[in-house]
Amino acid sequence: MCCDGLGWGEFARRNPDLLIWKEGILTRYYRESTLTSDRARNVFVLPDKSIEQETSLVEVARDRR
Repeated sequence: MCCDGLGWGEFARRNPDLLIWKEGILTRYYRESTLTSDRARNVFVLPDKSIEQETSLVEVARDRR
């Protein structure tokens, strides 16, 4: 069972980062333009900040060959 049957108050106390609207946890993983896009409002979108970082690492490794 989620949160061992604890109520909303306990959930909020244990997960304050989920309740921050501006500069919250989503901005750690998504660009602002993604978060405000129509696409992201309608379907699940993979995090793009981490994808950008991984892509740049792949490009660096490829350029070293």
